[in-house]
Amino acid sequence: SMTGATVDESTESGINNIDRHVFNLGVTEVTYTVTDDYGLSALCSFTVTISDETPPVAICRDITVYLDINTGTYTITADDINNGSTDNCGIASLSIDISEFDCTDLGPNMVTLTVTDNSGNTSECTSTVTVVYAVTPDPEVIPSNDVICSGETINMVLENNMPVTTWTWTVQTSEFISGASSDLTGTGTSISNKLVNSDVNAHNVIYSITPRVYGLCDLGELRAEVWVNPEPVIEVALP
Repeated sequence: SMTGATVDESTESGINNIDRHVFNLGVTEVTYTVTDDYGLSALCSFTVTISDETPPVAICRDITVYLDINTGTYTITADDINNGSTDNCGIASLSIDISEFDCTDLGPNMVTLTVTDNSGNTSECTSTVTVVYAVTPDPEVIPSNDVICSGETINMVLENNMPVTTWTWTVQTSEFISGASSDLTGTGTSISNKLVNSDVNAHNVIYSITPRVYGLCDLGELRAEVWVNPEPVIEVALP
């Protein structure tokens, strides 16, 4: 008879030597009972211990993920990078060391897959998870170049094809221009400044504009330029 990890028994009579038997993982106690023709019997026992010391075979695959257009995030699971990992006695679990991605993770990221079998043996493999935007960012300033007269108000609209975009900008100009202002709050979606030129010559105002997506990642700086003409002066020539 067998008890423990493997449960089985032979027929009640006859010589029942074990020729071949499949044992389960763990410890099995095998008990032999010998009975003679007079009904006298004796028994002996021994144990069979089956252990799994073979680690699983971890197989990874590389993937590309696209950040959600609205949230700017992406979540993967172990199944996303598992490419048919195997084990001789069955896989208990799959796990990964990185599952959440955002725009700070753009490009290749090394993610480790850990495969654990039913006996606690583990093995690892590494996958390259490439993170990209859902769409190619295309921020713009409309118009990016303008010419106005002194005292006029500019209206530059800031647009991007990604919904979660904020804008900051700084200004460079001459001492003769007033009304140009920077904005580092990130709350504006347009630039509206009344520009006054106190000189007799035209001067420009340069706006250096930084779009930021998802509150985390700055895109390339944009440049907008406005030339401000002076107020016209009428000169009368005396005879």
